[in-house]
Amino acid sequence: ATYTLSTLLKIHPKAHSALRQLIIYFNQCNIVLPTYRTLQDLFTQAYRIEKNRLNKLMLSLPEQIKSQLKCLIKNDDGLTELNILRADQKDFQYTAVKLEVEKANKITALYQFAEIIIPKTKLSKNAVQYYAEVTEQYAAFRLRKLSQPRQWLHLICFVSHRYQQLMNNLIISFMYHV
Repeated sequence: ATYTLSTLLKIHPKAHSALRQLIIYFNQCNIVLPTYRTLQDLFTQAYRIEKNRLNKLMLSLPEQIKSQLKCLIKNDDGLTELNILRADQKDFQYTAVKLEVEKANKITALYQFAEIIIPKTKLSKNAVQYYAEVTEQYAAFRLRKLSQPRQWLHLICFVSHRYQQLMNNLIISFMYHV
């Protein structure tokens, strides 16, 4: 059951979603639901296994990528690069489009690396989007409180997701002007 749950956590990183899928699995296999305490233990083990697996992968990142990711959440006079990336395009004016292009150019190398490493994490698109949304919502100081491998995972998912949004914004801007 721990293996099944670990696999579910790659697809459904939120505990309640994974639990829902686990209950469906138990019903399909005609398995009696374990006690609440047993479920807690299963989740604890599965989260530990998944965390260790992802940490090991994140620790193997090249130093150059790690330093680029650290720079995203580094505090420079109250403003982080992450906050700049989070800002949405205001309008279709030249300056706004130019700013979007600059943001995309800044993270292109990270995005290209993210497209290589994310498949190696074996995370579903749902999980990648979850980590990206958490990064979108968390303040930079809160992200800095996470362990470094966790920070890197969240930031890689965010960069992948945000780069795609930036490209969509640029395509829409292009269509607007044409």
